[in-house]
Amino acid sequence: MLRNLGKDEEARLASLDALEALGGLHDDAFHHILDMTCMLLNLPGCFIYLFGAQRIWIKAKKNLAPAAINHDSPLFNFVRYSGDTLICEDTHKDSRFANDPMVTGSTAIRQFIATPLRTSEGYVIGAVCVIDRKPGSFSESTADLLSNMAMIVAELLEAQSEIGLVDAVTRFPNRQRLLGDIQQLAPEHGEFVLILIDTLDIKYVYEIARSFGMAEVESVLRDIGHFLKTTFMNEQMIYAISLGRFAIILRAEKLNRCMEHMEKFADRMQREVRSIVPLKLDFYAGYVWFSPPCTTPPELLRMATSALHDAIDERVTISAYSESKDATRKFNLNILNDLAESLNQQRGLYLVFQPKVILSTRKIIGAEALLRWQHPTLGEIQPDAFIPIAESTSLIKLLTEFVIARSVLEAKRLRQQGINIPISINISANNFAEPDFAEKLDYLVRDGGLQPQDIEIECLETQRILESTEALACVKALRQMGYAIALDDFGTGYSNLNYLRNIPADLIKIDRSLIENLKSDNDSRIIVESLIKMLHMLNYAVLAEGVEDRETLKYLEQYQCDIIQGYFYSPPMTLERLMSLIAAEKNGMLASYPDGD
Repeated sequence: MLRNLGKDEEARLASLDALEALGGLHDDAFHHILDMTCMLLNLPGCFIYLFGAQRIWIKAKKNLAPAAINHDSPLFNFVRYSGDTLICEDTHKDSRFANDPMVTGSTAIRQFIATPLRTSEGYVIGAVCVIDRKPGSFSESTADLLSNMAMIVAELLEAQSEIGLVDAVTRFPNRQRLLGDIQQLAPEHGEFVLILIDTLDIKYVYEIARSFGMAEVESVLRDIGHFLKTTFMNEQMIYAISLGRFAIILRAEKLNRCMEHMEKFADRMQREVRSIVPLKLDFYAGYVWFSPPCTTPPELLRMATSALHDAIDERVTISAYSESKDATRKFNLNILNDLAESLNQQRGLYLVFQPKVILSTRKIIGAEALLRWQHPTLGEIQPDAFIPIAESTSLIKLLTEFVIARSVLEAKRLRQQGINIPISINISANNFAEPDFAEKLDYLVRDGGLQPQDIEIECLETQRILESTEALACVKALRQMGYAIALDDFGTGYSNLNYLRNIPADLIKIDRSLIENLKSDNDSRIIVESLIKMLHMLNYAVLAEGVEDRETLKYLEQYQCDIIQGYFYSPPMTLERLMSLIAAEKNGMLASYPDGD
């Protein structure tokens, strides 16, 4: 039956409004029915109109139809309130419609025939209608045929509503229905909470579909829906709003009890929902409070989605909407947009260079290229504020291309000044996995008049490189082309000896989190000394990054570390400042390490 077209008139009208919002679904079928009706009944035209909460609207038409229908028109509302077919051969002679604005005026309707559209429960939701600007006769046999056509239209409308307002897999009301129901809540009902629930790892869902087909995924979704319905929501309507995501509207006073249940759901769901393959069934929920009337249900749904993603990101079962976290997400999105514009206009982005110093000679032997961004209104934005969010988008590819191109230009400037140190470029696993990345990088380098020894490649996200055959093959190809390879941030996170066995590298960078604790933590000193000894035995050069003071430097000298990088020698600087520093060093003007720049 047509969903929500029962005894509650407000809900019925809201459902019809939602049906209108579905747009062109099945519209071709309605037009075909009208074409057939006109042909069989020898009519010049006809149309279908439906009753909404605020207006009467035309669903489909064949030739004849008014431009607009007055919501209070007695003529058009006749079938709504009487439930009967109306055959009015001349409206001017019918006292019931004498003052109807649709009857008076220069475009007045004179002949009007309307047969009601009824749901399977018997409720009138609209009519199939024939009108004319002049009076005329209309036989009862023709009216009977029109009624038969109206039955077909009503069944099609029910099918459209079922598809439009009900999830085809779980048979739960869907997102469109949720938005309509939120809008219909009245102030006297008190406060409510909109809760969104996420149950499936979407990437794993696609793997199941890839291997076993969508039928298996749909079976799991139905089982999850059944679990939710039978555990704690028997008295609540559950909405299926996207793949593996559900929603409920809960009275505010029930929230605490609901949250107590949710903490236990993850384990129960793992036990009770079965599949032919092991499932990654996570249970996360996010919620937002609201008081009816809610004039912007889509915004409320967005806020609940923000809360849900807070729960997922923080690995907690349930999270409330946070305005500050939401503002941060919006800020990050705006930053991405501004970053894309800066890249497109080649404005605001630039490189700085941090020297790498060999301990044995106290000379600069290289420099790491670091990206910086001068925002047009926010000023200087640190890399850790925009690079991590860019890494999950296509912008990271463009940023890397920018860094490579600028590094080649700057390295060429160094060569022109007689300075022969390599420039290091940070490359992520996503970049390495791009098709033909090694060939493209090599082309840019050689096209810029440089050789592979002029550019050093620093591998970020080493674990992800190992997990990608494409990325690993790219690193190996670059090494074969003659590029020096450095592994970044060694000694933290997922670092392990598997890196060293599988990724060809010349230099290992020990992470600053270990280096910065050398002067205060004995465990760090033991770890760093052991790492350096082991890496030397494996014939790697070792660089310690994050060297901030002389005491740390002395420990590294004691452990025979090869190279240092950090603010003790110099912060990142412009290329001009780097060239001046190298010139001063060459001329013997830097006898010892400076205490900063």
